[in-house]
Amino acid sequence: MTEAEIQRQFYRPICTEAEIDRIFNVQNTDDYLLKLRADTAVDHMRFFRVLRNRCLRSPDNWSLTGSFDQSVFSNYVAALRQTERGMCSDITGGLVFSNDPNGACERTDYGDIITVSSALEYFLFFMNMAYLDFGVEVPSHVRVAAQRIAIRTMLKTEALDFDMDARGIIPPELKLQIDALVVQ
Repeated sequence: MTEAEIQRQFYRPICTEAEIDRIFNVQNTDDYLLKLRADTAVDHMRFFRVLRNRCLRSPDNWSLTGSFDQSVFSNYVAALRQTERGMCSDITGGLVFSNDPNGACERTDYGDIITVSSALEYFLFFMNMAYLDFGVEVPSHVRVAAQRIAIRTMLKTEALDFDMDARGIIPPELKLQIDALVVQ
């Protein structure tokens, strides 16, 4: 087995063969974003386990790219005025796994890219659950637990494996209302 083939093996549990080809031959900002996501997962076992778990739940139509929701970015650009929308059309944006609960703008050899950490999405979800009134009864101990999760997320001490360990059962109507604030 060649060294290149050994390196490709690291990505096989979470990427399609076409995605692996793109990772090893970056041509544009979409490929760059894919490589960033894949490298982060390969280098951090907890993120890798979350993505591998997602893959195993839907193996027939899995792709690493498809496992990240792009609607936050497309909805934002769609809401801009026409002139601003045109300026943003060449910028690639996407969520990335990172325990750093922030966003970043980066100028790459392939173009400009904006990334937002999934940790920020989780922080906003749990902080909103802790403090906002959604017209749904949320017990005080649940609000305190949500606040703790949000704080630990900001302090970079919370495991971001919510796909595998949901931290409790959130009523569907409450989840929909919080998601509307966080991902819209």
